[in-house]
Amino acid sequence: MHAHWLDEERRQKPILDVSMGRLVWLEQTHILDIFKTVPYAMGERDIAWNLPGKGKAYADCGLVKVEGCTHAEAHPNGLGFGRKYKRSCARKVCPECFEAWASKEGMRALIRFAGYLSSPNEVQCLIDGLKYEKRKEARSVILNWITGHLEGVVQFSRVKIKHVVVSPSKANWHTRNGYARSRSQAYRVARSRGIKGGCMIAHPYRLMCAHCGHKPIPDYKKECPDCGSTDFAWYLSPHFHIVGFGWVTSTKEGYEKDGWVVKNCGIRLSVFMTLQYLLSHAGVSWTHTTTWFGSMAYNKTPKSAELGRVQEHCPICDRILEPLVWIGGEDRGPPKLEFCKGDPTLNDFSFALTDWGRLSAENIKGLMYVCHH
Repeated sequence: MHAHWLDEERRQKPILDVSMGRLVWLEQTHILDIFKTVPYAMGERDIAWNLPGKGKAYADCGLVKVEGCTHAEAHPNGLGFGRKYKRSCARKVCPECFEAWASKEGMRALIRFAGYLSSPNEVQCLIDGLKYEKRKEARSVILNWITGHLEGVVQFSRVKIKHVVVSPSKANWHTRNGYARSRSQAYRVARSRGIKGGCMIAHPYRLMCAHCGHKPIPDYKKECPDCGSTDFAWYLSPHFHIVGFGWVTSTKEGYEKDGWVVKNCGIRLSVFMTLQYLLSHAGVSWTHTTTWFGSMAYNKTPKSAELGRVQEHCPICDRILEPLVWIGGEDRGPPKLEFCKGDPTLNDFSFALTDWGRLSAENIKGLMYVCHH
């Protein structure tokens, strides 16, 4: 596999695009797809641990579908309003939808950080207000606005959120008890090094060079430092990633005492993108992928704001958008549906009521004509 890895700054830096009056957080281009295609090294797969996207997709995962409004009488042009979207199961094991899962979990963690650094009630009001204000926009646009404002809450709190890697000298993650002991010890080690609280993500694997065997290779490197190869593989090397706050100290003294390596990767410019990236190749097993410790543990801060359901409304008449199916008949066939990730406005279109209709028993057969992207 020849991977075009992103450098460290590009990998975690949010880039703003304010074209068309919109706030858009650009994606971490290709990086999640790259992780999906990297194989396990020979003999390095732990049966208790997998990586996101290594399972099976549902039959309709990734299909381009249509939602919209058929109240043409309320539209000046007398036509219905349609919006294309991609069906996602948002499961971490799905090879098609694990990116959506990483984004969902990253959003949930960002909301918890913002609520802790301000107040859950204020954050909930902010989220609900933006969902209402932007309700006529596409779901991705609504989420981008919420993400941007929550990042602002974190930035203005003046608490510096850091990325820290905690690695044990030896670890037994083959059993539930072994992993639980290792995680509890990681909490203690993090606090002893000055991390006051945050979230912890388990990573059972690291990258190695599939050509010469050099390891570990930082996941943002473009090539092997020894042989220059871009063919990588995952090998078993359990460690934890922490996104939290505190003054990291005593790393050398701590290593001499307990054998745990603690690496401070620095202050994060974007909490959401850091979490999305870390979750994209986190451990998938019987346990929760993200856990909270220290002053942000659930027994310390049980209340948190929630994203809730994001409901899209018709930009013309403000009615809630509903699932649509093709009812235009078999004689001319359905249109080819292509979904645009870059510009959500390109997914909006007008239609005659003889072409698309609401999902019902009468036109359920139209589902078979939904096209794959």
